[in-house]
Amino acid sequence: MSCTLSSLLSRLKSSTSDSEKFALLIIVSKVVTPQSVTPDLQGALSRAISFSFVQRLIRTSQEKENSALYRSLGVTIIKTCFLSEEYVEALRENTQCFLQIAADIPDTELDIIEIFRFLTQHCSATSSETLSHLISSLPSLTHFNRWTGIIHDLCEELEVSRECEEALKSVIEECISKLEQDSPTSLDTNINLVTGILSLVSCIPFLHQKVTNFNLLLDTTENLLKSRLPGETRLVLLGSTPILTNIFTLSSWTGTQTCYSLACIELKLALEAAVHRYEESQTLDLPPGPHVEGVIGCCATIENSIGEMVEENSQIPGETLTKLIDDIRMAMTSAMFYLQKTELQDQELFVPVLRCCMRWLSDDSLGVENIITTFTCLLKTFFEEETNYVSYGTFIVSAVLFQMEDAAFRTFVKEDLGYSLLDIGLRSVSNTPFTFAPIFNDLLSYDIFLHPSEIIKRTCFPSMGQIILTSIKDGLFFNFQGLSLIQLCSYLILCFSKRGVDISVYSKDFTLSDWVSSSISYLLQPIRDEDSPPPPSWVELREVWFSSVNSLCQLLEKCDRSVEGVSVELLVRKSCNYSELGDEVSGALEELLSLIAT
Repeated sequence: MSCTLSSLLSRLKSSTSDSEKFALLIIVSKVVTPQSVTPDLQGALSRAISFSFVQRLIRTSQEKENSALYRSLGVTIIKTCFLSEEYVEALRENTQCFLQIAADIPDTELDIIEIFRFLTQHCSATSSETLSHLISSLPSLTHFNRWTGIIHDLCEELEVSRECEEALKSVIEECISKLEQDSPTSLDTNINLVTGILSLVSCIPFLHQKVTNFNLLLDTTENLLKSRLPGETRLVLLGSTPILTNIFTLSSWTGTQTCYSLACIELKLALEAAVHRYEESQTLDLPPGPHVEGVIGCCATIENSIGEMVEENSQIPGETLTKLIDDIRMAMTSAMFYLQKTELQDQELFVPVLRCCMRWLSDDSLGVENIITTFTCLLKTFFEEETNYVSYGTFIVSAVLFQMEDAAFRTFVKEDLGYSLLDIGLRSVSNTPFTFAPIFNDLLSYDIFLHPSEIIKRTCFPSMGQIILTSIKDGLFFNFQGLSLIQLCSYLILCFSKRGVDISVYSKDFTLSDWVSSSISYLLQPIRDEDSPPPPSWVELREVWFSSVNSLCQLLEKCDRSVEGVSVELLVRKSCNYSELGDEVSGALEELLSLIAT
């Protein structure tokens, strides 16, 4: 810190006169720019200025001379010096004042948006009152789209009151009424309004059903999509339309088909451009903001189209369905080409594109060779770096299970892919849930067993085996991870058993009979003694439970070693309580009991 600045801050801190402080601040603003403020300097400035003084500035009466200057300076100082946790509560108490300044002095609005963004990151400092103030002020604010994003974030964090919901509905209806029809100047206005309104509509489920003029929004959106928009502008619009394709099917809104088709085209173009940009310049940079959001919106819309297409009761006309499939295949060909450039995995687009692609591979085949190439590339490079795959892991599972019907794909799984999946499953013991557990259960059904020597060579089993095989113990909490562990271990034990290898060599505390007994005890946790109900988690874990029982049954049926010394006392003792969980549960456990008895 320079001597001049240090001296100024010292005088600023000791000053007792508001007019003197104001004059000193004008001088400080000539020495310090917002870009030059470091965390240390921010602390020094805030201590020298004091929030009480800035609060007096922003609350200056509008009738007072130079009111706009005082209030604007106050906002600038707050944005530069007071966006820290220490002042969160003080900022929250002034939200209504900030909104009034934004309406009165448009030049301050972007700074005030930054203040509100800071508050939304500290949800403990926001409230329904803050949200209510913001909603009621929205029609008078200039940067409509930026504010709607903040409202959307607040609605996700807070419990929205009925009063806020009613206020939001009224504001949406007022904004829809401003949509201009058949005006040569209406394009930019309508796009800004439509994207902002759609962000508001997505704040509360089924809110669109209460908006009386919502059809006008649908008509305007469809007309905009069909007009000759520049590519970047169309991407901005498509970034907001997933909410509509999530609500409306092809039969309930004619614009849905347009959204589906344009999303496929724009995704293809954007991904090919991203690959070309990287190959030309070796840069991972993408066009800012709206471009990325638009591409992510295209991915979400395509996921919605796949969801509608594969619905059991889907009644899409044949010609429409054929075109839809062709459009998606076109986009997914570009998606797989993009995903194979694993150098791009740090781009914001990578995960949404991967998720969309895996969603498609769950329900359609582009040719097994293409799919094998994609899986090989993704799992050998992307996932080995332990990137967060949980958010799209379910789609990977679906894709693998769907493709298992193809003999060539099964060979690929047995010789290659299976080891990558198993390695990820083993690593996830200590951190994320066993996302891929259903795959191992399915491999048992196809009698696909990996080779023990390759498991040891190509996975982390040598280091994780002891942990894996002794993890199921009495008292372990009944959850998804424990149930998945049974599926993974059943598969591992059979892989070794089928090759005549004693898996206990890799785990000194492991015996097969003890492991089976512990697994049975674990699976019986939902079946309580006497009349106590099953745990709350039973409902959401029911299907995983069945998969785990099936894995254990397959182990007992297919294991080449005899499983002796397993106590059936617990199974028999709880047999009278099977009925409380339904006939399917009774049947599954009776089968398990019969296999043990055999």
